Amino acid sequence: MQLEASGRTSPGVQSCLGRWLRTYDAECRHGQSLLVAVSGGSDSLALLFALSEFGRELPCELRAVTIDHALRPEAADEARQVAEICAGLNIPHQTIRLDWPNDKAVSQAKARQARYSKIAELCHQIDARVVLTGHTLDDQLETVFMRRSSGSDYWGLAGMADLAPMPIWPLGAGLQLGRPLLSQRREELRDYLTKRGLPWMDDPSNGMTRYERVRARQTIAGKPSLRDELLELLLTSSQLRQAQCDRLTRWTASALTWMPGGAASFSETDLADLSPEDQKRLFQLLLMCVSGAQSGVEISRIESLLSDATLPKGMTLGGCHILAEAGLLLIFPEVSAHPEVTETSGESLVWDGRVRFTGERAHLRSLEWVCWGERPVPSHYRSPSLPDFNVRKALPVGISPGGELACVPHLDDSGKILAQDLGTTRLAELFCHRTEVFPGETRL
Repeated sequence: MQLEASGRTSPGVQSCLGRWLRTYDAECRHGQSLLVAVSGGSDSLALLFALSEFGRELPCELRAVTIDHALRPEAADEARQVAEICAGLNIPHQTIRLDWPNDKAVSQAKARQARYSKIAELCHQIDARVVLTGHTLDDQLETVFMRRSSGSDYWGLAGMADLAPMPIWPLGAGLQLGRPLLSQRREELRDYLTKRGLPWMDDPSNGMTRYERVRARQTIAGKPSLRDELLELLLTSSQLRQAQCDRLTRWTASALTWMPGGAASFSETDLADLSPEDQKRLFQLLLMCVSGAQSGVEISRIESLLSDATLPKGMTLGGCHILAEAGLLLIFPEVSAHPEVTETSGESLVWDGRVRFTGERAHLRSLEWVCWGERPVPSHYRSPSLPDFNVRKALPVGISPGGELACVPHLDDSGKILAQDLGTTRLAELFCHRTEVFPGETRL
């Protein structure tokens, strides 16, 4: 597929966006829609206009969303302006307004979490698998600067990826966040808009120094040597992170065994083949995927785990049990007393952050989904292939209104309800930092 804009896009934006769309064409085609998040600022508006110029060359229908955080009086008017712009471009647009308790302060972290939750919900409604944002090279350098200041290692100093898992779980399962303009300077995007007489809106919070990102932006501004230093750090860290991702991807393909419900096992001998740094990263992300948690435990706690002499007796960490026996390590989820059920569409739901059920809506919702736990095994499920008790007790089962164990999707062959363990694909995505540092565009 040879993507080309109509010629009105500036060479930098055209080259950057076209290359991104070619590189990730397959991922974008997974859904019926391609969703772009537009705030009304220069970065997202430049992305919106540039995307509109590709027209029918885009992999699927382009749609737009604006999140009104309801934190500024002007936000509603800005959202209406974006809606008018999208109408003029014949791009379907939706505004989503967030609601907040009147007596509670809203941090940037809370606003970000709420924003991505609403965007993920919309993605499931319109079958969009990729959400595009207008993050720029300036945003990238600010991120690297802040992470360096907080003592991050190369995993964090590699910055934001061109295409990454949606930073919300489990609602974001199967969704990705794309940043097509990550190698473009903000001034280049504003120049693109100015030449076309296209106005943008400035958020006053972008000048408030109580926010760390604003302070980072002001520190970097006008310091070419600091920008060059951050770019070099970004490039080096990206290479180191990708090298580690490649090693761990190869290791998991040969050494890791997945079990029903998302439990995982591997030998102590295979683990010893990894360096201490790779072992720590493996455990951090594997525990998150096995448990279905939103985020991983701190590396310092992983270090304590790997040096703990009591490991053969079993221990818990990050929502998982870890047991060493006969030269094997078994990691399996803790039994949740009240597992969370997250609806993603009419025909599917995510259970406990680790299993996706797909089936007829009425049947899915007629059962109560809980952990198997200590319940006895019905005779028709008894077989030589029945999972070990440690694995089995964390499996999801459907309980009928009468309180009987009516369904074990992982063991049923009726096909009425299909169970997909999410940990396998999630770990593979986390072991992939998809990014390109384009020398000509980043000035390296």
